[in-house]
Amino acid sequence: MKINIIGATIISIGIASAGFFINGGLKLMNSRPGSVSVKGVVEMPVEADRVSWTIKYTAFGKTLDEALSSYDKSNTLVKNLLEKKGFSGEYRPHLIESYNERGQGGNEQGRYKITGGYILSTNKIKLFEDTYIEVVNLAKEGVAFVESYDRPEYHFTKFLEKRPEIFSLAVKNAQEMAEKFAKDADVKLGPVTHANQGNFSILAATGGGSYEAKYSKKKVIRVVSHFTYSIIQ
Repeated sequence: MKINIIGATIISIGIASAGFFINGGLKLMNSRPGSVSVKGVVEMPVEADRVSWTIKYTAFGKTLDEALSSYDKSNTLVKNLLEKKGFSGEYRPHLIESYNERGQGGNEQGRYKITGGYILSTNKIKLFEDTYIEVVNLAKEGVAFVESYDRPEYHFTKFLEKRPEIFSLAVKNAQEMAEKFAKDADVKLGPVTHANQGNFSILAATGGGSYEAKYSKKKVIRVVSHFTYSIIQ
């Protein structure tokens, strides 16, 4: 696994009784003990360990019984396929919507429409990907999938296991940057006076922000931690 340590960025530095501003993120803090603030930025690639998919379809009928019969047929086709492929106990029915579409010109008869399906959630990602197209192909057997049906969502559920490692890397990275600055500036680095683990985000490995991340199997955990060290003159 390749972990990208972007490098701690020095946010600000202050030296008592002096006054200046240096481009590139170094800023004086007047009348305060010398200090340097840094942030460690680490990106760790990970791969989803769970996938969920809402399988949604509709059924129509001139009567409610006819619509229900059509819906039950679609249910049976989808359920049998999921069972056959090895997803027993990993799917559940989701909310069914049923209503009467009024006919045009005030025709009260219209037709009944039922929308529903199953929610599949599994850690068998490879099996899911092999099964996905087979489910979609049930349209050839009469399953009327909703055109805007949900895309599969990929989840990484082991962040707590990775958290100590990635935050440790961010701390180490920030420490190295602070020490490098102290050496270059010919000053002595003192203890940490303020620490903030900062924040983390899970992004798609291909970019696109956190929204696209849920649809991406390959992800990146990005952590930004903040530290302030005293400077001993």
